[in-house]
Amino acid sequence: MKLTLNCTLALEPMSIVSQQSPQAVADALWQVLREGLILPQSQVYKFYLSDEQEVQPHNIENVAYRFLHDRVQQAAYCLIPQDQKQATHLAIGQLLHANTPITQLDAYIFEIVNHLNIGIDLITQPEKKLELAQLNLLAGRKAKSAIAYNAAVKYCTQGIDLLPADAWREHYQLTLNLHNERLEAACLNTDFDKLAAWGEEVLQSATSLLNTIKVYEVQMMAFRAQGKFAAVVETGLQVLKLLGVEFPDQPTTLDISTATQQTKQLWMGRAPISLLDLPIMSDSHQLAAMQIMTTLVSSAYIGKPTLLPLLTSKQVEMAIRFGNSSIAIFSYADYAVTLCGLMGDIDAGYEFGQLALKLLEQYQTNAFKSRAYFIVNSFIRHWKEPLNHSIPYLLEGYQSGLETGDWMCVALNLVSYSQCSYWSGRELNDLAEEMENYRQVISQVKQEATLKYLECYQQAILNLLGEAEVPYYLQGKVFNAAEILPSLQSASNRTGLFYIHLNQAVLCYWFGEYAAASQQAALAEQYSNAVSGYFVAVIRVFYDALIHLANYTDASSEEQSAILERINSHQEKLQTWANYAPFNHQHRSSLVAAERYRVLGKFAEAMEHYDLAIAQAKTHGYLQDEALSNELAAKFYLSWGRQKVAASYMQEAYYCYARWGAKAKTEDLENHYPDLLRIILQQRIQPLQMLETLSSGFSPTISVHNSTDLSRSSSAEISTFDFAAILKASQAISGTIQLDKLLHQLTQIILQHSGGDRCALIVPNTQGEWLVRAIATPETTEICAEPLEGNPNLPLKLIQYVKNTQEMVMIEELKTNLPVIDEYLSQRQPKSLLCLPILNQGHVIGILYLKNRSTSNVFTSDRILILNFLCTQAAISLENARLYEDSQIYAQQLEQKSQALENAVQELQQTQLQMIQQEKMSALGNLVAGVAHEMNNPLGFIAASLKQAKPVVADITEHLKLYQQALPNPAAEILDHAEEIDLDYSLEDLPKMLNAMVMAADRLKNISTSLRTFSRADQDYKVPFNINEGIDSTILILKHRLKANEQRPEIVVVTEYDNLLPILCFPGQLNQVFMNIVANAIDALDESSIGKSFEEIKLNPHKIIVKTAIANHTLKISIADNGPGMSEDVKEKIFDHLFTTKAVGKGTGLGLAIARQIVEETHGGKIAVHSVLGQGTEFIISLPH
Repeated sequence: MKLTLNCTLALEPMSIVSQQSPQAVADALWQVLREGLILPQSQVYKFYLSDEQEVQPHNIENVAYRFLHDRVQQAAYCLIPQDQKQATHLAIGQLLHANTPITQLDAYIFEIVNHLNIGIDLITQPEKKLELAQLNLLAGRKAKSAIAYNAAVKYCTQGIDLLPADAWREHYQLTLNLHNERLEAACLNTDFDKLAAWGEEVLQSATSLLNTIKVYEVQMMAFRAQGKFAAVVETGLQVLKLLGVEFPDQPTTLDISTATQQTKQLWMGRAPISLLDLPIMSDSHQLAAMQIMTTLVSSAYIGKPTLLPLLTSKQVEMAIRFGNSSIAIFSYADYAVTLCGLMGDIDAGYEFGQLALKLLEQYQTNAFKSRAYFIVNSFIRHWKEPLNHSIPYLLEGYQSGLETGDWMCVALNLVSYSQCSYWSGRELNDLAEEMENYRQVISQVKQEATLKYLECYQQAILNLLGEAEVPYYLQGKVFNAAEILPSLQSASNRTGLFYIHLNQAVLCYWFGEYAAASQQAALAEQYSNAVSGYFVAVIRVFYDALIHLANYTDASSEEQSAILERINSHQEKLQTWANYAPFNHQHRSSLVAAERYRVLGKFAEAMEHYDLAIAQAKTHGYLQDEALSNELAAKFYLSWGRQKVAASYMQEAYYCYARWGAKAKTEDLENHYPDLLRIILQQRIQPLQMLETLSSGFSPTISVHNSTDLSRSSSAEISTFDFAAILKASQAISGTIQLDKLLHQLTQIILQHSGGDRCALIVPNTQGEWLVRAIATPETTEICAEPLEGNPNLPLKLIQYVKNTQEMVMIEELKTNLPVIDEYLSQRQPKSLLCLPILNQGHVIGILYLKNRSTSNVFTSDRILILNFLCTQAAISLENARLYEDSQIYAQQLEQKSQALENAVQELQQTQLQMIQQEKMSALGNLVAGVAHEMNNPLGFIAASLKQAKPVVADITEHLKLYQQALPNPAAEILDHAEEIDLDYSLEDLPKMLNAMVMAADRLKNISTSLRTFSRADQDYKVPFNINEGIDSTILILKHRLKANEQRPEIVVVTEYDNLLPILCFPGQLNQVFMNIVANAIDALDESSIGKSFEEIKLNPHKIIVKTAIANHTLKISIADNGPGMSEDVKEKIFDHLFTTKAVGKGTGLGLAIARQIVEETHGGKIAVHSVLGQGTEFIISLPH
């Protein structure tokens, strides 16, 4: 019965619960398995069905079953009597807990706690309740980390309910942890209504200020999510004051200047990136203050901007004085916003932004990534990089926020992404659709204030798309400025107020409402300090300048002087920003200059700067600014009486606005400048004969399914079928033979002449499998090779229908009786569809699918005729491209075979050379081992003899002294002989001679030991070896090469060894590595001696420095010389096989290649080289320790 409580049945917990062996449980389940009521998750279960099979315990966790259906599980569960269910769950939970090791508790915590919580009423012992409360805390933490916030709240609440009445006194830490975890999970779950009461309980019971910090932090997060920025600031300042950090209530300019200068003095004279090396901040009060300040920053930015520079400066000051922490990631990023946006120090601000990203990388704190990416890519990156560089990072920040549950930054990244996409000239239809999806996301995570920002921009885009009654007023289906303004004002949401007035001003300007635009621009300026550092700060200055210049003519002389003074200030700012990022701002500076020259009557300069602005905007992809520059140039020429020139610029502006998707703007131009747009507005410019010429070769079978008849082209949007352009497009298709290039060209040409906004090309491969080869929008073409079958991004039923019937199908508003409407079309609801076959000799060799998501009746009869014409040429070109690709593949295969043969020969040669090199090293090792062996025998005899001789000589000396004492008056003959042999000196010197001989014998013994160490033969397994000894033996072998010779003085070898323990390695191979590197160093030093005198070399003596050290469980060996060094080209190739810088016959080019193989492949280490030409070379070997 107990086994029915879960849908998935794992063998290990079932074995624990049933208190039977895994084999017995598997046998018991066999009959149920045969009946088909449960299913095995893998084939491992079979190992437990035979008594003869030995059970392997480590495989138990891989054996699992599942019920055939939930109903089967429910039926089995119902077999347990109702009055026994609680007891059953409790027993299971207790058994699982008792049999789960501490190390595996986290893996099974949910299963254990869920069972115990169901049986909670049966737990009466206080210690068991406390134990379960602790388990609920663990489950709550794990649920929170898995973004299951609702479950986390429930686990923590259950844990709190289990605590005794005196829990705050008797079990303080457990109680505090449960309450804090519940608070944070509830906030993340957007249960804001419960936070006040739950937080107050902690504030009343906590015994220290630090234990209340989490409550205040959660309160601030909740206020921020609800748009209560004043409350966030008030709470934050109150807590900081308790922590000993105070700020003025109303910061003055002097306060700001003093704070920013004091902080700047702390890091002036050093690169910001060097702050990475600061020590770690450890003081709890300082960390708490840093946490509160960083939580406060975003709300201060919106609700009290004058506080922002004080907060960011204080955080950086504390980091420099007391050390880094993960919180400093935000501190440096926020400070960068102040530097760029407020202080105008863009270079330093950019560097602090990079510092924040480096610190994020250093700490590997994923929970901080979303906010760090938002700050750097919204406020900092665009000052020195193209705006579109920020866009993918903002999406990455959004994804990171989803993964970690940082809902505030999920919303902020999405809003910033949408803004950057809008101002960078993204096509409006696509952007509007994407923003609608993001609006749903932000709404779900209950970030109310941020939602208003996105909706403001979304409504501005909808206005431009023609989906608002008044295009220049922010009122529509997603946003109503008049309704929102009061709530933003009461909440002191200065950022939200800025967005509304800026977008109103821009829309009014675009649609010629210059007086209203001026009023809105003035209001936006009032709140401009709430967007310091944002890209919109530049946009405000740009449009403020254009709006004032548009009102210049109607202004009084005094007002005109003030306007010009204002324009000069704006232009200076724009040019300063353009100096840092010309790709973002130079065209804006040029356009303001052109308008300024216009109002001053300097027409030549105006003409030049209009053209500059147009070219610069086009080069850097700012489509709406290119359109605006063309429009303003057209108005300038029109006012000058140059109507033909004006028409050219106005038509280009029209096309740019149309490509951008600004339908309301194109309609506005049609209404105001019909004469300038006459060519575009004519419904049928091309003669009917052109269409007849196109249609004469085709009689396509077409199924039309729409609410109206198939119509001729009459929209101003397509304006004309340029016969010459169509022929040119056909020639471009026929002139392309490379398949990918053809696919790209074909899909873009089809889009240009079809009226669709998305195109897919499907073709079969050589095996007959149909593949999606290209998907195109007006901006991009993606070349791919995805199977058509099961593809979720295409209407498969429609495509299969066209493939089978070879008919063209056109559908409007999804109204059709054909069996082609599938889930894909039902979900996306495109307005117009067209699917047509590409035929060659009666066979379908490709299928084109086109759609327009927002406009009906775009696939007119004229366009279909042109598409048929282009598809005929495409059929021929696709067949040619396929033949060409086949020939290229065959040629490539031949080339690959030839290359493989060449590689095999080269590898054989390299192997032969490696074998020779290894044989040389082996022979050297054998020779050295032989010499050492031959030395050992006589050396041992000499050492033993000396050991015996020393006491004998001492005895003889003592005996002679006794004779001298016994015969004080020896014969003259004895005295003469003693004097002749200098007996006294000999007796004194002989022991010294014997000691010297012993020392020499010891030295020979050490040399022999080093020789044996160097020549040590490797086993087929690693053995313990002292690296220092190996290096010493190598130096000894090469001692003769280090000595002075006629070309140079002695090469000094300096060793700096760490106290190393033996490591597991292949000693012989590592000695070979040391030999190669030291020998190369000697060669390099010998080479550097050529042409130098002894005296010159002595001024900078030749040195080889060898160091060993242990760091972070890694043994590092450094071998450096002060030789000639290497160039970058040589350094890049130094480890390549057969590469050598030595003369012919002096080097094989294998030494360092083999060294790298030994270090990296055999020992799992790393070898690197650092070299500076003229200064020397250092090889660093890192081995795991």
